[in-house]
Amino acid sequence: MSFMHQNSLSILIRLSLFDKIYRNAKRVGEQMRIIDSEMGKICIFDEVTTLFTDAQSLLDGISDYVYEGCTNLIFKKEHFPEEFYDLKTGLAGEILQKMTDYRLRVSIIGDFTYVQSKSLRAFIIESNRGNQNFFASTEEEAIQMLSGQRRLR
Repeated sequence: MSFMHQNSLSILIRLSLFDKIYRNAKRVGEQMRIIDSEMGKICIFDEVTTLFTDAQSLLDGISDYVYEGCTNLIFKKEHFPEEFYDLKTGLAGEILQKMTDYRLRVSIIGDFTYVQSKSLRAFIIESNRGNQNFFASTEEEAIQMLSGQRRLR
């Protein structure tokens, strides 16, 4: 099988998988959706109605969904205050460590291409190499990362 044929086949399989995942998505209220995937339930928080200013506010905001079995969470960049992205404040470490302690996997969607801070850029790269916390540019990419299908370099 040629490289081009393998690549095309791989793309078709991924598209088929995402079509299946999105067809099974269940809307819960106006602000979030739950998707059943092979890696567990993925909760996608669509609207930014709450700003998570510390680990406790995030736990309070997700507790009902975790109780329902969601262990993979997707948030928008705007769900977190600017202090989250200033690593010197310790807010990102506090929040993401708490998620790790509870064995919850998190992906944050946003445009991180213009990050000026070298430490934040390194943190994003290192997070995306792991399997717990991710920074993605699109919802599809976040779902792929949480389902173990893709790793960013």
